Amino acid sequence: MRRTILTLSVVLILLGGSTAADSQLRKIAIGAKAGLNVSDIVSDGIDSSPRLGIVAGVFATVPFGKLSVQPEVLYSMKGYDADELDFTVELDYIEFPVLVRYDFKPRNGHVVIGPAISRRLNAKNSLGDDLESWTAKTVFCIVGGGGFAFETSSGLLGVEGRVTLGLSDTFDEDHAQVVCGERNINFSLMAAWSFDL
Repeated sequence: MRRTILTLSVVLILLGGSTAADSQLRKIAIGAKAGLNVSDIVSDGIDSSPRLGIVAGVFATVPFGKLSVQPEVLYSMKGYDADELDFTVELDYIEFPVLVRYDFKPRNGHVVIGPAISRRLNAKNSLGDDLESWTAKTVFCIVGGGGFAFETSSGLLGVEGRVTLGLSDTFDEDHAQVVCGERNINFSLMAAWSFDL
């Protein structure tokens, strides 16, 4: 966790040194995004394969010098296929990333990094068993990725890829040892549309 905070601080120091005029050239933007999640679990104790799901939500981009702050609200389907047990673990979250964004001029490419808080909406397996009593209600994550966008008459249209890695256990303390302290990991590919306010 300390290493994550240090990395974010270095990024801010290296890229954030700019004048107020830099941020005045850019405007606050809002938008929507949607795409595909490929999710799995990080664990030494379970053989698993990825679960496919959807991710969708809204975001805003607020200029801050040469950087931007990008808060988001996303619905994210995660989980994994438990190969040995022959069922799928289905974990659905509402996710709140707060990302630092750097845009490459002339604004057609960007990278993002930052923390996210995920609140569990649903936890079950494909056999119909309720897993909510086993899973943590809140999971802390780190997000990193990048993408590109094109100007159109109706705003920016873009594509973004990202990785979201759980920093806290998916399962609660009472069951974490049983399932070897599993943590979510997922890869997302999303299309996004945004416009300036």
